[in-house]
Amino acid sequence: MLNVTTATLPLSELELKPQSELAQYFSTLPSATSDQLAGRAWVGKLYAPIKVEKMPTLVRKTVATLLSAGINPWKGKAFNAEGTGANLWLWGQQFGQYTMLEQDSPVDQQPCLWLDYNVANNPLLLRHIRGEVRILGENQFLARMNWLARDQFYCVAYFSLSSPKNVSKGVTP
Repeated sequence: MLNVTTATLPLSELELKPQSELAQYFSTLPSATSDQLAGRAWVGKLYAPIKVEKMPTLVRKTVATLLSAGINPWKGKAFNAEGTGANLWLWGQQFGQYTMLEQDSPVDQQPCLWLDYNVANNPLLLRHIRGEVRILGENQFLARMNWLARDQFYCVAYFSLSSPKNVSKGVTP
């Protein structure tokens, strides 16, 4: 069981946590602001994709390793000062735009930086995605990716965003 009173957990401790424990921990974190993220590219790492948490530990560890490996095409997110951003993919390509808004989460009613993918430039499938970003530590954020279906949100995965100092060569916008 994840101790939700812990101030900050290292990213390595988040890798194998089930979504239920990550949800508890996530609700205790303070909200990120657009100013904290704007104007930079952030390195991303995925955690607890839906359905994987019910698999055996060996499978979960293998999936976590693959998601962290260079073969994962998603590299993170870029945020700009105009209140918008996009996902970063291999070779610095941007795809999947979003707008940012500081608001209470409709999922847990706690303050968050809300990422709304319902943007005209996105394919229809991406327009169902909503993200939430909260502060994990200095230059580290924990985020939740939600899928909107029939006016209800479903958590698809969690991900972290880390300092742009760690952005791999060729990933900066």
